[in-house]
Amino acid sequence: SDCYLVLSEKGLVLNYNKQFEQLFAAEYGITENKALKDCVKKEDIHMKTPIYNMITAIAASKDGETQISYEQAVTVNIEGRSRKKYFVVDVSPLEVYGKISGFAVLFKDITQVKESMQKLQDSQERMLEQERMAFLGQMIGGLAHNLKTPIMSISGAVEGLDDLIKEYDESIEDTQVTHEDHHQIA
Repeated sequence: SDCYLVLSEKGLVLNYNKQFEQLFAAEYGITENKALKDCVKKEDIHMKTPIYNMITAIAASKDGETQISYEQAVTVNIEGRSRKKYFVVDVSPLEVYGKISGFAVLFKDITQVKESMQKLQDSQERMLEQERMAFLGQMIGGLAHNLKTPIMSISGAVEGLDDLIKEYDESIEDTQVTHEDHHQIA
């Protein structure tokens, strides 16, 4: 585990490692020989802080005498910058002679896995978008081709009609001139 915390059966903090101290203890005022529930502030219940979630998991573990696992996101300050870290938290009851005598809370850092999964998901979304755009381009190209054929036919027909109209206009002028010539001669 990356961090651990050991509690008595009543929730008294017995021990924790340096990583836990840096990530959680300093942030939430957790110290040895202090009850974990005393570290929860009223606003923590609504924000579902790591301490509140641990207490909830310990209560569930106490009732069912089973290990409880959950995922916890924590914003930590690393080198002056806030960064989100993700942990899988395992709360295990410690039994002595069949009776719960305490709890071990183990934190496994899965930040790298979560970030890799997010990058993979982002990459997949980009690929899907590129495929959609390629399909859209093909569809528009096909549509343009299908529209171009009748439009070109209509354009050709209009051009042919235009030529006929010009030819007609020219022939009418010739005919009018000929009629005028006939009138002058007569």
